[in-house]
Amino acid sequence: MVITLELPIRHTAKEVVPSDPFRVYEARFGALPIWLEDIAPGAARSLARQALRSGVPLTPADDLS
Repeated sequence: MVITLELPIRHTAKEVVPSDPFRVYEARFGALPIWLEDIAPGAARSLARQALRSGVPLTPADDLS
């Protein structure tokens, strides 16, 4: 007798385009902070990457550093 176990396919964050830090941030932490719209796009992208590297969501103090 052979017993076969089928496991469900687990979807990971690979479905999110890794080159877009905003989409990866939203997938990991939820919505982007509102204040992120008020700063330059390059700086906002850099802050999102920084948050992803450190593993913690952005706070308003991150904009000041």
